[in-house]
Amino acid sequence: MRKPTFKSLKWNKIHICNLNKRRNIKLSKVTERVKIDKPGKSITILCPNDFSLDSNFKGVMNILRKIRFYSQRQRNEKIYIDFREIEELSPPAALILAAEIDRWNRGTLTRKHKFRRIVDLERWTPKVRRLLADMGFFELLDLKYRADMAEEDSQNTDVRYVKFRTGTGADGEVIRSLRVDDLEPTVGPMPRKTQFYAAVTEAMTNVVHHSGDKRWWLSASYNARTCEVRVMIYDQGVGIPKTLPRKFQEQLRGLRPEDHARMVQAAHDLSRTGTGMDHRGHGLQRDIRGYFDRVGCEGHYRVTSLRGRYVYERHPDGRTNDDVASLPVPLKGTLIEWKLSLGGS
Repeated sequence: MRKPTFKSLKWNKIHICNLNKRRNIKLSKVTERVKIDKPGKSITILCPNDFSLDSNFKGVMNILRKIRFYSQRQRNEKIYIDFREIEELSPPAALILAAEIDRWNRGTLTRKHKFRRIVDLERWTPKVRRLLADMGFFELLDLKYRADMAEEDSQNTDVRYVKFRTGTGADGEVIRSLRVDDLEPTVGPMPRKTQFYAAVTEAMTNVVHHSGDKRWWLSASYNARTCEVRVMIYDQGVGIPKTLPRKFQEQLRGLRPEDHARMVQAAHDLSRTGTGMDHRGHGLQRDIRGYFDRVGCEGHYRVTSLRGRYVYERHPDGRTNDDVASLPVPLKGTLIEWKLSLGGS
């Protein structure tokens, strides 16, 4: 083996310095709002004060990106998520947060690397802690919510939640359990319930055909004071804009591929899905959004997928309108929400 020359040693040193700079730049993009207590031993991900998709979408997505980044690293690190600064938490954000951590646990082979670490549960904002408890966050992730905390945390008696559900299919037993065990005891009889469960079934079926992970997460709530029902289903698939079939290129002419909001809107107007199956199709238009049309309630139907958001609203006077918005960062997968005001139905 030849002895390295002075010139080669100098070049290697410069190369290593440049490589480390590039690594530090890449890591700094991920470690914003991350506290590294002991490099290689303990990492704490710091959540923002506002954990809501409506008012801080980018902040929530950044936290989810960091969770995924650190959960996939094959290192002997302890990963903590610090919820202490959260003052406002929305149910849709709670759903996708639970889904991301549940995905982490399901992809981990050993219990040692599963998510079991939270920071100072006693110092969380009580209403945030109570909301997560009511939605089944602690049960889903096998975390402890002590009885003394449950007594201290003020409970919103007006709102009842369906605890997080997850699955990989839309068979009859899944829908029956959702109806009998979850939604009807919480919400009561849904208007046009046959069409409603057809909409939920179609949303689950879309996950099976379009998602790489083929898993969905679901939650729902009912506000007894305002008579409002909210149902949410989320998956971490490739996203609606990526599944539009090529045979609709003529209808999609003029739409830029990166305009995810318009692509999601177009998906609701096309007559067939991208599965290529004759017995399927019309799902977003006829079943998923169609339920909202048929029930005739005030409220909105909203779909968020990748960098696009599509909203279809019905106003108190019966008028309807739809709108689209481009998002600053992508949502991994698709989130579908129905929000219905049953008081005027």
